[in-house]
Amino acid sequence: MKTLGSLNLLTSSAIYFAIALLIHAPVLADYLIAPAGREALIVNTALASATLTLQLLSYFLVVAVLNLLPLLLIQISFRAIKPMLDSVGISAISYFSITSLSFWVAVLVFNGIYFPRSAFTILIPFVGEDNAIIVGTIALACYVILAIIPAAASTIKYSGTLYKKPSFHFTIGVVLFTFIAKPIYSWETSLPSSTRPNIIIIGIDSLSPLHIEHNPGKLEFFEAILQNSTLFTNNITPLARTFPAWTSILTAKYPVNHGARFNLTPFDLVKNKQTLAHILKANGYTTIYAQDERKFNNIDEDFGFDTTVGPKLGAAEFILTKVSDHPLANLALLLPGSKYLFPFIALNRADHIHYDPESFVEATLKALPDSNNKPVFLATHFCLAHYPYTWRTQSRGGTEKIKNLPLGQQHADSLASLQKQIDTFLQGLKKRGRLENTLLIFLSDHGESLGYDDALWAAKKGNSDGIDPASPFYPRNNISGHGNNILDRTQYHSILAFKAFGALKSSFPTVKYNSVTSLVDITPTILSALDITYPDNMDGINLMNRTEKIERNKRTVITETGISFTSMLSITDLDESSILEEAYKYYTIDPESARLVVKHKYFEHLVSTKDIAIHTDDWMLALLRKNGSPPSSHAAILIHKPTGKWTNGANKSLIEKAPLALLANQLKYTYADEISDFQESWPFN
Repeated sequence: MKTLGSLNLLTSSAIYFAIALLIHAPVLADYLIAPAGREALIVNTALASATLTLQLLSYFLVVAVLNLLPLLLIQISFRAIKPMLDSVGISAISYFSITSLSFWVAVLVFNGIYFPRSAFTILIPFVGEDNAIIVGTIALACYVILAIIPAAASTIKYSGTLYKKPSFHFTIGVVLFTFIAKPIYSWETSLPSSTRPNIIIIGIDSLSPLHIEHNPGKLEFFEAILQNSTLFTNNITPLARTFPAWTSILTAKYPVNHGARFNLTPFDLVKNKQTLAHILKANGYTTIYAQDERKFNNIDEDFGFDTTVGPKLGAAEFILTKVSDHPLANLALLLPGSKYLFPFIALNRADHIHYDPESFVEATLKALPDSNNKPVFLATHFCLAHYPYTWRTQSRGGTEKIKNLPLGQQHADSLASLQKQIDTFLQGLKKRGRLENTLLIFLSDHGESLGYDDALWAAKKGNSDGIDPASPFYPRNNISGHGNNILDRTQYHSILAFKAFGALKSSFPTVKYNSVTSLVDITPTILSALDITYPDNMDGINLMNRTEKIERNKRTVITETGISFTSMLSITDLDESSILEEAYKYYTIDPESARLVVKHKYFEHLVSTKDIAIHTDDWMLALLRKNGSPPSSHAAILIHKPTGKWTNGANKSLIEKAPLALLANQLKYTYADEISDFQESWPFN
């Protein structure tokens, strides 16, 4: 026969979980019905690595504990106030029902207030935020009175007996020493500021100069920064994807030379042991890397950084950002230390339901050393302007309302909010004295195609030399995203500006340079300014070395595309089932690191599908391939960028004006056998 205590336990658990199941059922059902194949892929992925399996289990264990703690409080409280309930005639079922319902109503209401894009907001059909707050406050008050206060009183009463035990006093002493002694010690050992300038890179995702031109007056903060800096107006990213671009920034090499040809390139193929971070660390710098989206960017301590800020790297992020919307877990993310509970979710821009721009700024500033006795190299990358253009603390207009706006407006609104985030970051640096002697570098790793009429370097009409407008090689601007259209300057034309304070101020005047540059030039420019010797095998140059004038159209810079899935040619019309199918073919889980990486066996094939281009100030030679099927389908196009005129070899007068031999020879020298399918055709024959 079951005891009264066990009956109460079963009753309370049944009521609590019945309510929880009713709450989660609609969202769970919606997740399970679409898209096709997602669940099987998630299961297969989760089992591909023991490390990954443990990471996922850890997450769901934390979620389970969060859901069980309220039930535990209800149980403790019921035992504490049962005599009072009996005296007024309230049954156990009534108590458990009222307390559990009060708890979940409060959770749903405050989840809706703080996480307006959570799927669970459909369960609180209150009109207006004020009404929701009133209902949530009443429900929370009921739970506090019925569960938390009695449980707290019972715990205090029990802890009174512990106070007399020596072990209790020892535990309190250890806690006080841990949390108090360290801050005092740090304060007592602070040292004078370093005389070497700090190096701070502010990287911006998905920002092209063309975006600023198309939004006059809306991006005044960015405009002011660029106008008051050493600005390079003709900067080209080597590859319009974050991981290859940042590897080029840090190594001063093109992707073909550093090996990171794609996002998620396996580390054994990447040459990352001689980066800017390694060099600065060897010269006494504290090195920090901060990025709020890590799905496709595996920059970490292996690149020479002492510390990284942002979500944890790994394939778990791809899974958890799809299934992380739980009311209790959402609210737990508001607590200090949530990054330890949810390392793949906290500070994660890719998880737009949970992402708070201010929290990422706070975490980045907190990573800075307390004292200024050592110079800091802080490389940051802000992804607020990356698709999707929604986040947790955005205006509460509703996700669907925002998605119904034109793509360009969504992106521009994100950039406008990004300005505020970066302004807050700069104010935080100033408050900490980190701008007094500092070289700031503002850059974007790539832009974003949004279908602008003037997006292409090549004119949309005319100059076709017989190329059918229906041909896949005909220049077109109906491809959105980045890294997939080498002819789109919105993708490959990026921001680059230097702003110095203190010792280096005179070295970086307020001036504009129009000569062609690349992100590979950043490291040599920084190291030259610091008078630090750097390796001579870098592809980049010191941009501030004006003693040797480079003749116009004599310097070349190189670009290439990443993996271009047919299911991802438009960010406005994504087919998730097709994306999963394509990704499953080309990617795998590294068993040891539990990271998603490109499969080695497909790497060379994927390289052979790349479009490649080489630029001078005014000219561009692009090698285009169709659907990744060389050598049967390919074309070379020469473009005069100022006029948009282009040819595939028939316009002899245009070709005579171009430095064609320089362009072709540099491509052959850099890419060698990778462009063998072009070697017997114009412009190489």
